[in-house]
Amino acid sequence: MENNIVLIGMPGSGKSALGRHAAKELNIRFMDLDARIEKLEGMSIPEIFATHGEEYFRALETKTLEDFNNFGHRTILAVGGGTPMREVNVQLLHKIGYIIFINRNIDAIAKYMNYNGNRPLLNNQEKLYELYKERYPIYEAACDYKIDLDTNLEASVTLLKTVIRGQFPDTTYGVIGDPIAHSISPKLHDIVYRYLRINNDYAAIYVSRGGIASFIKRAIDSGMKGFNATIPHKIDILPYLDEISADGAACGAVNTIKISDGKLYGHNTDMGGLLMAVDRKGYAYKDNNIVIIGEGGAAYSIIAKAQMEQAKSITVLARNPKQEDTTKWDFLGSHPAFGEADLVFNATPLGMHGIHSDFKSFEFLDDIPKSALVYDLVYTPSETKLLAEAKKRGLTTENGLSMLIYQGLLADAYWLDQELPLDELYNVVYEAIS
Repeated sequence: MENNIVLIGMPGSGKSALGRHAAKELNIRFMDLDARIEKLEGMSIPEIFATHGEEYFRALETKTLEDFNNFGHRTILAVGGGTPMREVNVQLLHKIGYIIFINRNIDAIAKYMNYNGNRPLLNNQEKLYELYKERYPIYEAACDYKIDLDTNLEASVTLLKTVIRGQFPDTTYGVIGDPIAHSISPKLHDIVYRYLRINNDYAAIYVSRGGIASFIKRAIDSGMKGFNATIPHKIDILPYLDEISADGAACGAVNTIKISDGKLYGHNTDMGGLLMAVDRKGYAYKDNNIVIIGEGGAAYSIIAKAQMEQAKSITVLARNPKQEDTTKWDFLGSHPAFGEADLVFNATPLGMHGIHSDFKSFEFLDDIPKSALVYDLVYTPSETKLLAEAKKRGLTTENGLSMLIYQGLLADAYWLDQELPLDELYNVVYEAIS
């Protein structure tokens, strides 16, 4: 696969607008296939259709794609809506690069579509819906990733950039995950680097489950110095590490990876970061009863640290602990352990922005003592339904922002191999972000 990005989708879906914005912000090249054909032919697309017919134009598309590797590299290429309708074109697009389907709601396209002859195959709304019904399954089968377009241009460009960075990881550091566009880690680390006057950059990078191996190669080749890992990669990345720290080994998961001389060194800063966040609220693991909802990488880090800190008891509750699809994760419900809990942690993605699933009931909160802390590792939104319901019951609550900040600061200290003024930096970052 060549090092390019290909955008496909219906006419009016925003491929060119999104592609241009993303290319400008990522400092890479943008090309529109139709514009390229018009330049080569010396006439507009409607003129080509009127003079030579559709088959001639489709042949031009294929010929231009065949020649793309002669002039295309590190390019975002937006193609016409009909381009993927030819199997030969789909094969060429996969050779050119990573295919992203920009899926804008067809009703939104219909509302703003201009049927004035600039699009030869679209002269009325009925034809638009007919083409959408025909093309959608082709787009979906051809793409490597689908973006359901947000009406907010900035949010859509942000999402597109995270996906593109998975192919072009041109950054000093970053965070990989799926989903990842919601992450505020880039802002956090940017604040730290500016405060410390360090010339580093940090970006959110989309990497799907199963995409770790290919991303690691691109990261090493690009000169990245390290990255953080979040859902679903904290455990999946373990086989690719050359060395793992004591904290990482203790919980069987890592969230911070350093790259040096082509080797990967894994570490876990979630453990220390959450401990510092809990301490900041006036709580501790030692001699206390801990209940953890969830059984993923984040839960493992809590368990390991709680054991090290000599917690009185640790109870882990999960219904589908090994399920790959986190959107189907579910929580069993009430449990006797809640009645004696001192700290309750939500270590699942339930309630997180981008995860269309939440707790089915919050009645288990009724059993938790008023003296306990309910800590949700989710930080977007800032107040999940879990925390809102806990507050209604008079419980002390905290979202995952404090842990995020502390684990991020510990990650920077690990990457930079130096002690940092953590509490001072925490205050600077918290004030800027919150």
